[in-house]
Amino acid sequence: MNGGGSPNTVFAMAFGPYEFHLDRKGLVASIKAGAEDDWLVRSSPLGWIELEPGGRIPLGDCRLRSLSEKMGHQGKRILFGLEAPGGVPVDVYVICGPKEVQITVEASRDTRDARVVGFGLLPGWCATGRSGALVVPWAGGVVVPADGGPAPGVFDVAGCDEDSILFGAFVGSVPHGVGGGGAGLCLIHDSIHGRLHVTEEADGKSATWEFPVEPERRRLDLRIVVVPDVDPLGIARVFRENRIHERSHVTLRRKGRERPAALEALARGEAGVSVDGDRKATDRWDALDRLGSEVKALEAGVPGPIETTFAGEWTAPWVECWTGGWLRPSNAIPDGWDRVPLMEVVWRDAVVCGRRVDDRDTFLDALLHLAWPEPESNHEGARLLRAVHAATIGAFLVGCERLPERPESLRTVWSNRMQVTVNAGLEPCVWPDGLRLEPGGWRIEPDLEGVASEGIAL
Repeated sequence: MNGGGSPNTVFAMAFGPYEFHLDRKGLVASIKAGAEDDWLVRSSPLGWIELEPGGRIPLGDCRLRSLSEKMGHQGKRILFGLEAPGGVPVDVYVICGPKEVQITVEASRDTRDARVVGFGLLPGWCATGRSGALVVPWAGGVVVPADGGPAPGVFDVAGCDEDSILFGAFVGSVPHGVGGGGAGLCLIHDSIHGRLHVTEEADGKSATWEFPVEPERRRLDLRIVVVPDVDPLGIARVFRENRIHERSHVTLRRKGRERPAALEALARGEAGVSVDGDRKATDRWDALDRLGSEVKALEAGVPGPIETTFAGEWTAPWVECWTGGWLRPSNAIPDGWDRVPLMEVVWRDAVVCGRRVDDRDTFLDALLHLAWPEPESNHEGARLLRAVHAATIGAFLVGCERLPERPESLRTVWSNRMQVTVNAGLEPCVWPDGLRLEPGGWRIEPDLEGVASEGIAL
């Protein structure tokens, strides 16, 4: 088999976007884009289960007790009934659907001899190779090239602190580098406990999700999506579509209709929702309960500021369904990593993305991303930013580009067909379409009614 393994032990599934091979002997798998010859992943393990005592046990080393397969409305489903050391039962479901592969691991009970404390799924499946890059939803969005600096730590969906918090439960790979074309992978999970490890490999970097067992839920779903002609924004769009499909994406327009008072109070900086900083794994469901109580109190009209809003992806379905506030941290990124506006792709039309605006560069950055200025912002352009935000409340990012040889000159393109161009450099710039901008210059096209369309930031 081209994907590895013996023809007698391999399940081979092919849909339009992908081809997936799973070897039941050892539980290793391979995947590639349907129209390409090169395998994105070849003969890599599905993952492991962590026991106490016992440590990490590869799923392929567990005893196979049962095996079944059937076709359904979701696609082809294969169920592996496994037994881990200590007699711990583990079920692994593999569902191959028209657009994605879903891996589900369920460990419903412990035994007297061992208990399940964690999972790892698809370790190292997202990797850079020698010339590719990882796409990570951290610090507003980053691209991690193969030769970039080491990760500053372990990234956490729930967030140990603002320096490690992720705004999305996904990670992606761009095997041929940004702009190199070809297919890539996006991995999406459904846990509020996920921790992402970016590790150095002999030929680049790889990313692996690890998960402690949730106190209220002893199963884990992880989806594999092959992204054709991949780019970082395309990875973020896949996650956005997943959030919409899961009904965890409530737009600001809808919240403005259903809860106008709460949304307006948040935008004026008069109210917010705080998330408890103590986010140990066993406390996160309690934190969500407390968050829900605070939001309901806000909706009931509790006056005065509660606290500044800050939320990671783990709370996004709760926060965005209620008030929709979000203040973005300004993380310093390692040398060699590149910023890319992934958050504006996923959440810009669903949450209020706030930024502090105090000078020319922060104003241009906020305008480029159609951001809402925090109430403490003292730049003269804050009023303009609020007007632009109000006029574009339903827009989300669909494109971003830099002027060649002029990295300070950028352009963003939005779902409402609007584009914003800024020149944060110290020299004039001219775009291929003839647009000329002086240093500090900016342009919004097409014009917005009642809002200035061009100017020079000071």
